[in-house]
Amino acid sequence: MNRIWIGHDKSRPEPKVYVCPECKEPVQEVPPTTWCGAWGQAADFSHLDGEPLCPVVTADGYRPALPEVK
Repeated sequence: MNRIWIGHDKSRPEPKVYVCPECKEPVQEVPPTTWCGAWGQAADFSHLDGEPLCPVVTADGYRPALPEVK
C-alpha cells in the first residue's frame, strides 16, 4: 500500500493571520466601513465587522491600532 504524506509545503509561505493588539480579535486587510474623512486617511485594516481597530493614543492623538501577526 502506498502512503501519501500530507504535510506543510515549505516552499509556500504560511498565510498571515492578523489580530487587533488591543482586543486580540481577528482583523481583515480592508479599510473600515465606518470612517469619516475628517479623521484623516482611512486605516488599511478593520475588524471583521468593518469597524476600525481599537483606538490607541499616538503622538497625533487617538488612532486605530496597528495589527499584529498572530
